[in-house]
Amino acid sequence: MKNLSSVVRPAICLVAIGLLTMLSACNSPQKTAAVLPAATQKSEIKPGGIYVYKGGDGSLGTLKVLATGDGTVDVRLYKNRFQTVPGSIDLKTLEVSVKREILSVRGFQTWQPQIVAEQPVTKEELAEPPQ
Repeated sequence: MKNLSSVVRPAICLVAIGLLTMLSACNSPQKTAAVLPAATQKSEIKPGGIYVYKGGDGSLGTLKVLATGDGTVDVRLYKNRFQTVPGSIDLKTLEVSVKREILSVRGFQTWQPQIVAEQPVTKEELAEPPQ
């Protein structure tokens, strides 16, 4: 009997941890949906689009989509944060934090981005190597 309980107890613990992980993952998108509409996730990802997304601290970060392709989104991230979705954004006033980062489309969509403006992508932006 000792051998059986030494196997069953760890198995029950692993199942419980797995269930708790799944429950917390299911609840996390609901917390951010109140700030940025879920419908945004289903829209087309536009190169040249300026998006805001909810950061870990609850503020809104800013990014620009430089390119898309084969399940990836090439973005530029900015340091500037907002407390509410801005009516417009002037990229000249933003400070770049990451010049170029390649994300999966799925990863990009988990940020629940909301497009707020569009600006053509420049050759200089695309010339930067991804980090």
